[in-house]
Amino acid sequence: MRKLIKDILITTIPGLEDVAAEDIQGILKYGKCLLSPYGLRGRVLIRDVKEFDLSKILNVKSIERVIFLLGTTRVGKDKNSLRNIYEYCKEIAFEEFVTPHTRIGVVSQREGEHEYTSLDIAKVVGQAVIDRIIEVYGIRPPVDLEYPDITIYAEVIGDVFIIGIDRTGPKPLHDREYRRFLHPSSLRPTIAYSLVKLSGAKNGELILDPMCGGGTILIEAALQLPRAKLYGMDINPNFVKGAFMNVKAAGVSDRVILKVGDARNLDREFHGFEFDRIITDPPYGIRMRPRGLKRLYERFLQSSLNILKDDGTLTLITIQSKLTLRLAKKLGYEVLHKRTIYQGGLYSHIIVLRKP
Repeated sequence: MRKLIKDILITTIPGLEDVAAEDIQGILKYGKCLLSPYGLRGRVLIRDVKEFDLSKILNVKSIERVIFLLGTTRVGKDKNSLRNIYEYCKEIAFEEFVTPHTRIGVVSQREGEHEYTSLDIAKVVGQAVIDRIIEVYGIRPPVDLEYPDITIYAEVIGDVFIIGIDRTGPKPLHDREYRRFLHPSSLRPTIAYSLVKLSGAKNGELILDPMCGGGTILIEAALQLPRAKLYGMDINPNFVKGAFMNVKAAGVSDRVILKVGDARNLDREFHGFEFDRIITDPPYGIRMRPRGLKRLYERFLQSSLNILKDDGTLTLITIQSKLTLRLAKKLGYEVLHKRTIYQGGLYSHIIVLRKP
């Protein structure tokens, strides 16, 4: 019988592992966080977590899933490796969590090139759990993929196989309840939360998102910084209406002011204002002509200078890092921070600039 490991595996956005680890260590006050364990990006391993602290971890805003880790092993890429996965899982003491009457479900993921699919992984893992319970109790446990009592989590990333119990619940933690309106290019709330944190924003500061879309950055800032003063704007009136729906659903409408306006003319839209932080997710420009995109970024960065306080910061996420950094240098911004994250099949860049 394989001994159970008392560790928790956290999933997050690849490139934001340190943000998640800092949040977790801030609430647990004990234990060690290992970033990218087994060479896996987007994962944080926490050693020896106490059961009563799981609820605290589930409230962390920078994470996606919480997995009670049962084991890891190396696997091959050929179809014969499915047999190895089965045999490895069959040795795990699932009877400590599953009775003959426990409804079980399996969720699986796979990254990399393999001769098998995530569905194949789910099938062999599910069969291993069933066979183990039959072997111990003599009774087959029921399978319920929609409403399981316990969800087995299985994942193959490259040559690493991970098996655990998903303690997240029916939805990933980035699926926030306040999202009534879904912007067509909506920013994942875990990323929006991290943008606010990486910006260095503090309570009591004046914060602006001038291309706010569905308002996700503003909401995450309002929830993170209850005494911040928040302003949002978008050139599309429908997006502003949608953002208001989300802001209201989040219960922060008394602290977020929204308007329709053009981010290329911030000195006109917010004449007389001095913001501590500008935090935004500008268009990536996939459907824009290069000249139009350059003009948008140039005018946005230029007009931001006119409404930022001295030493104020501008934080943005973009796939246009070279363009952004070239224009920022030309305008005299100081680059405080930059990093690359992986989201939605794209490598995006978080850049924090300071007004000279």
